[in-house]
Amino acid sequence: MALTKEFKDTIAKRAACDPAFRYALLQETINEIITGDLDVAKTLLRDYINTSPQFEKE
Repeated sequence: MALTKEFKDTIAKRAACDPAFRYALLQETINEIITGDLDVAKTLLRDYINTSPQFEKE
């Protein structure tokens, strides 16, 4: 099932104002890497990067 634009916007808004949420995204990414589910890990890492203020979009 593809994610909708609305869902992605909701995640981005939550991550922009909640550092604990961004940290949880990163923790979950690491857990997925450890368990071997790299597709999910890549998706979570992409969400983390896209919503983190220290990464600038080009």
